[in-house]
Amino acid sequence: MLPSLPAAISDVVGLTSAADALAVVSLPIADISAMDGWAIAGDGPWRVGDPVRMGANSPGDALRPGHARPVTTGAVVPPGSRAVLRSEHGATVRDAAGAEALSLNDSGRAAGDPPAGRHIRRAGEEIAADELLWAAGTVLTPAHVAFGAVSGLDTLEVRRLARARLVVTGDEVITAGVPRRGEVRDAYTPVFSSLLPMLGLSLDSGHHATDSHAAVSDALQHSDEADLVITTGGTSRGSGDWVRHAVEDAGGVIVVDGVRMRPGHPVLLARLADGRPLLALPGNPLAALVCLLSFAPALVAGMTGGALAQLEPLLELDVEPIEHDTRIIPFHRENGRAVATSWRGSAMLRGLSEADGLAVVAPQDAPAPTVMLPLPWALAARR
Repeated sequence: MLPSLPAAISDVVGLTSAADALAVVSLPIADISAMDGWAIAGDGPWRVGDPVRMGANSPGDALRPGHARPVTTGAVVPPGSRAVLRSEHGATVRDAAGAEALSLNDSGRAAGDPPAGRHIRRAGEEIAADELLWAAGTVLTPAHVAFGAVSGLDTLEVRRLARARLVVTGDEVITAGVPRRGEVRDAYTPVFSSLLPMLGLSLDSGHHATDSHAAVSDALQHSDEADLVITTGGTSRGSGDWVRHAVEDAGGVIVVDGVRMRPGHPVLLARLADGRPLLALPGNPLAALVCLLSFAPALVAGMTGGALAQLEPLLELDVEPIEHDTRIIPFHRENGRAVATSWRGSAMLRGLSEADGLAVVAPQDAPAPTVMLPLPWALAARR
């Protein structure tokens, strides 16, 4: 579990709460008006007093029956207020002595005399002081920040983002420019700095390792400050695949050696000699990103105490399952329906770039409803 630390409430979006958060004050903190109008006591007509000043700690003396005071939305209503008569339902006149009197106008008479409590938000009706705002393990959103701020919180105890080290392997990988025959561009380093924070991770460092035991081993040995090591490529059993050997030769243990999924079956999950996790992604880019989105959230939840989101059913996708492996297929929405991309090969990124989500299609020998694995960037892309 990552250590906890205090943070200003304005800086916690995307972090995980390390402790239960309790309201400092009740919401509302006092009985307040939900409308512009008049706080009234007893039956009308009502004698109108001074307006209640917005922001005042106290609205003054109790309101006596037959009296009213002008209020604005959010103002504290005087003690003894029966209800708030909204401004469009009342009319005022002055008597011979110059006193202002309030009575129902035609709209007010049609609506009826407001019953007790109408348009008054009672103290604590949303939440009471010391009541739970959210539990430890909650991934904090802008809505949590707003709710916590109005509940009186200035700081929160959180767990920082887990630090990840990225090791991209492959003699064929280049980091810039136009690839020549036999070369491929690095698809991971440019995107991980923005993608990992969406998954609760920060990119602590990145490194390119050639296809040799020494290069991969050296890259893993220089990852001491990372909470999670992520590698790409080198997970199969070919002559140039060194991740498995480098992990085991350094005292690590392969915990998961491949998964029954397409794309992504060569993915590895290992425990390094010092206990830190290593997620070894396949070299093909769609397979790698599918595996990252599938497995990184669970690793982050384990380090922060967070919970995994429940996947939503995707009932309308028409895709045939295969016999033994789960299929992960990018899809887009078309006229309200989910349509699987035809660009679904493990090396293809075109389908993912156009996708609204990933369909998780269970195998024939273990049937289950198709569900959607959300893309963390999909909502922002709809702006």
